Amino acid sequence: MPNFCHDPAGPLPPKAPLLRFFRRSPPFSPLCEPRFRSLMHATQESNFLAIVITHRHVLLCILAGYAGALAMGAAEMIPYPAALDAAAVTQERLDNIHENSLIVGNGDINALLYAQGDGLVLRMTKNDVWDARIDTSQDPPLTTIDINAWKKSASDGSWSSWGKPYPCPRACAQIILGTPEHAVPAWRQIRAEGTSNEWLWQDGRAVMRIEGRAEASCGYVCEPVRFPTTAYPTLRVKLSGTPNAKYYVDVLSSDGGVIFASGWIPSPAVARAIEFALPAGKDAGKLVLYTWTTDGRLAENRFESVTLAGAAGKLDVDLKNVARQAVISTQLDLRRAAAHVRGGTAATVRALAQRNVFLIKSDATASLSPILLAYHPAPEQGETDGVKWLRQQIPGDPDWPGMSYAVALASHGEGKAIAIISSLESKDVVADAVQLARETAGADAVPLIRDHEAVWEKFWSASGLDVDDTDLRNMWYRNLYFYRCVSKPGVVAVGLYAGLVSDNPNWHGGHTINYNAEQTHWSAYVTNHVELADPYERLISGYLPRAQWLAKQTYNCKGAFYPHNLYPFEPPDPEACRSQNHRAHAASPWAHTIGNSGFAAQNLWWHYQYQPDRTYLEQTAYPVLREVALFYADFMDQCRTNASGKIILAPSVSPEHWGWTPNMERNRNVASDLAFVRFTLLAAAQAADILGRDADLAARFRADLTRLPDYPLSKETEPIVVDVEDAPPTNYNIAVPAVPVFPGEQITWFSTDAEKQLFTRTLDRLQWNGYNSSLIMPMARARLSLPEAWQYLKREMLKRSRPNGTITLAAGDGCGHFTEQFAVSAAVSELFLQSVGGVIRVFPAWPKDKDGRFTHLRAQGGFLVTAEQKAGVITQLEIASTVGGPLRLLNPWTGKLTEHATQPGQTLTLASKDAVDAKR
Repeated sequence: MPNFCHDPAGPLPPKAPLLRFFRRSPPFSPLCEPRFRSLMHATQESNFLAIVITHRHVLLCILAGYAGALAMGAAEMIPYPAALDAAAVTQERLDNIHENSLIVGNGDINALLYAQGDGLVLRMTKNDVWDARIDTSQDPPLTTIDINAWKKSASDGSWSSWGKPYPCPRACAQIILGTPEHAVPAWRQIRAEGTSNEWLWQDGRAVMRIEGRAEASCGYVCEPVRFPTTAYPTLRVKLSGTPNAKYYVDVLSSDGGVIFASGWIPSPAVARAIEFALPAGKDAGKLVLYTWTTDGRLAENRFESVTLAGAAGKLDVDLKNVARQAVISTQLDLRRAAAHVRGGTAATVRALAQRNVFLIKSDATASLSPILLAYHPAPEQGETDGVKWLRQQIPGDPDWPGMSYAVALASHGEGKAIAIISSLESKDVVADAVQLARETAGADAVPLIRDHEAVWEKFWSASGLDVDDTDLRNMWYRNLYFYRCVSKPGVVAVGLYAGLVSDNPNWHGGHTINYNAEQTHWSAYVTNHVELADPYERLISGYLPRAQWLAKQTYNCKGAFYPHNLYPFEPPDPEACRSQNHRAHAASPWAHTIGNSGFAAQNLWWHYQYQPDRTYLEQTAYPVLREVALFYADFMDQCRTNASGKIILAPSVSPEHWGWTPNMERNRNVASDLAFVRFTLLAAAQAADILGRDADLAARFRADLTRLPDYPLSKETEPIVVDVEDAPPTNYNIAVPAVPVFPGEQITWFSTDAEKQLFTRTLDRLQWNGYNSSLIMPMARARLSLPEAWQYLKREMLKRSRPNGTITLAAGDGCGHFTEQFAVSAAVSELFLQSVGGVIRVFPAWPKDKDGRFTHLRAQGGFLVTAEQKAGVITQLEIASTVGGPLRLLNPWTGKLTEHATQPGQTLTLASKDAVDAKR
């Protein structure tokens, strides 16, 4: 995703939309998913049969664990409950929807809980509630590309469909607890990144001070300051500041949408009035002032006046009225999935895991508040037998019928239940929402909460991690919790954001497949929660008919071509659509990065590798892999060749750099394209072998692998990889030259020394702008086991961490809570377990001088790995085989590759003492 996002820490540039299609996924056999307990616990607490084989002082224990566990019906246990409990998020404020709001969710419904004035707000969303209209009526014709001629049709320019506020997910409603607003405008602190953050009134001026680390900032919002920008089009700020200070000014709507943002500006040394022109036709509700310290030393801005001016006169904003911060404490209990607020308006909020209901315990009065949009009809509101409800109709387009949803609020003493039902689930959304809310509010809360906590107990029992680094440990648990809040099997795939801080989310809040949509689900595989990736995988599988149509329309190729942006509820047959371009949105140039198709398919192959299941491979993964590989094969057949007989993989576009260039000068041999073409051709060939079909195609795919050129290099004595042929190194938004290492998986620990040296040099010298590669870069470093990989990851994530545990793209951005950053759990896991190419490595990027242990991280081949490192020595290594087959392991004590035959349900325990290589 490009770096165009409101961000007081720096500006960002444009992006485009995305997709998902709704259908049931194939069933999984429970025999493929045994929940293995820690073997150490099992041997201590059960009568499992242990077969101990000793060879040259080597201990190899093979335990018949699976059958024994089933027979005994042993209960699941959280591996490291103390570590999980310690990761709970605690704060003393809740008043910033970005920095402090708490995320609660059950995988389908999710919400942001935050304070507003003296009350609390629960802003609720549901994954399938979308305004899924696509208005292509004014779009140019779809781009067509002549591969061999390096020609494309002239369809660049304004894509009208992208300029509409839809398609986008919709926030459903808000629940207000207590009094939400201040009676008069007042300034409240919303950011405090320094060790000292102050707002003082001195000598008739408001003085904002900060000190601490370099580039830290603090901020204050004044609300409510409602005014129309048409009447007051000029904002005048008079200030002076220290030489190391910068300032930033925001004008926001009442719901937090950005109306105007100044960007960071060096503060004038002498008081000066700076004028800003505001866009017309907006209704403002908030003003925000920020102060930044460039070097970490005490910096201050002295604001003498803030004034709005226009034909309606002049409005002076009171700089003296600083609101008293309510004394509260908050806790987000990850283990039990409950948000607690104490002090002020006290409440406990849960998104019940077993039903689409938010359950609230609070003495405060609750009210149901709609979220109004100018381009939607006003919602119906009413009350049925004491249950308040609203119903929102979302219009359709010529090819999509629209939808509706209902939110119902029922109260019973201090208990409140809020149900959300969409028309995809119900023919009468109001009646069903009212009934569900009433039944939940009137039920005994004790069993409801017990059942809710049991679901989360099972979730946390699947895997665990406890390491000698509090920050990384907390990131692992917190982001896995956030991911579970927005995804589970059978629901619509979540878009770019958890919750919606704005009614017009950036980039349509959708699914963008040049990394954003895929990255959101990276944590599913290694953390042993493969099921959480189901919504994304169905999104890609469901889009396949349209991708096949686009391959033919755009490139005259067989197979499947996935464009940059996908949307939910796409009709599968484009030919049946009446809209312009058959309702297809493939905005040039970014839609025509051909590597994105393989990137989109990658997660489906990972699903099979991490959780082998023939039915899934046959019905879901292979059809997509086959068609994308066929597209690449057909594309390559039309490519030009170079002097050495290799093809020139062109034309394509580097994501998101250069665009289309004259004579395709920088549209050839994109590094990420080469990586994903290789990945997809090999995966499709291997899948065909497993299924025993398409032998001719598999041979063709393997032959095509030999035709691909090398990665493009810079023109230096010691070259590095660049993103496209004949381009200089640049400041990347997406770190394209790192992609062959990760996520492309073509350069690995087992590559040649020359390849590893080239890509290590590339990673060390690669420059990126700090936005869209915050996980790609550290995960690539971990894959090559670079010694500082763990520090690099920690440093990059801490720079982006918010007090509420979420991690954004860049410090202080105002876009929302990015779901793609929930993949931090995968990045942390990579330090402890990797299995690229089916070879398991334990502690591959974790320093010897730091302790760590983990239970049941999942490896390719369906292996659940448990290990511990203590005082620089790996003291425990247990590997459970869920489906049987060969276990390939890089022996952590000898550094040699070993192979073990396994049966379903077997667990291998290897001890460190004189460890041996079994069956070289």
